[in-house]
Amino acid sequence: MVEGKRFLDLYAGSGAVGIEAISRGAAHAVMVENDKLALRALHGNLKSLAIAREVTVLERDVTNALHELQSLSRFDVIFLDPPWKEGKAYQQTLEKISPGLLVEAQSMVIAEHEKHFDPGDNVGQLKRVRVHKQGDAVLSFYRMAE
Repeated sequence: MVEGKRFLDLYAGSGAVGIEAISRGAAHAVMVENDKLALRALHGNLKSLAIAREVTVLERDVTNALHELQSLSRFDVIFLDPPWKEGKAYQQTLEKISPGLLVEAQSMVIAEHEKHFDPGDNVGQLKRVRVHKQGDAVLSFYRMAE
């Protein structure tokens, strides 16, 4: 699903998801994180795996990063996993993605959230096309609405 794709990992934390995308053949990954401890782990992981050239790390909050990225690139896959206690972050982030400035018609947006929270079937121009439950976590898959 990610081979040769441009991958955006929002709220990247330690970088595990973006690193997994690179290991599965993503062409490039952009990781956005602003927490100092998470950034230390992320940079350490990239260094230990010697994949820093395949990754761009943006050390800022997601809102500022999305604004900056809108004029630079579109992504094939966007993954977001904000802190689960910040339900508003899902809505705000998905709404900023939805205008189509970061995604193309075939792009996939994946939101990981807890099973007791539902970000919604439709957010802006994004329409949920699939749900995958795994324990307490749920992955909601979105595409641009037609």
